[in-house]
Amino acid sequence: MKRTLIITGILLAIVIIGLCAYLFSLPATDMPQDTGDVTFPGAGSSGTVVPAPGKETLTLATNDDGSLVVNDFMHNGTTIPDATNEGRYLLAGASDFCDVDPTCVPGAPTKEFSITYFTDEQSFVIALNQEPLGNSRLLAERFLMEALGIPQASMCRLNYLLTTDQYVNAQFAGANLGFSFCPGATKLP
Repeated sequence: MKRTLIITGILLAIVIIGLCAYLFSLPATDMPQDTGDVTFPGAGSSGTVVPAPGKETLTLATNDDGSLVVNDFMHNGTTIPDATNEGRYLLAGASDFCDVDPTCVPGAPTKEFSITYFTDEQSFVIALNQEPLGNSRLLAERFLMEALGIPQASMCRLNYLLTTDQYVNAQFAGANLGFSFCPGATKLP
């Protein structure tokens, strides 16, 4: 039984990675477009959102071939590097590697969702881990907006996949559900 669960988990991870690779290979015109940038004083005319003064920042590539300045979420004392996958960082929840490594330290504590950042693609994978999915998505959205220091309109510009697996909800498993406030988002229960 345990072996079957491990094999199923590995296969599910392969499917999710393949889906991520496909989604991030789509041209920017196939991704939701944001026209509501908020520009803070000193940001210039680039439309870049600048987090609170005095905070360390990172610049992320966006799905519209632009960039977005966000809080440095990788060095905030909560985000941890994935011990088994170089270039991946866990912002919240526990990762698969924590299932096999009892010494694993998860990101910010939550059971409703997990958020992983991939440095190579400058992308996020948000996994909804608990029903009701609508509530888990709202909690994940709030957490990520706060961690990045950006408003909803800028969240839609991120390279991301928001999904769930078949063990949580077979109907929505594997689909990119989107942030609730972005164009094309799936309505969740």
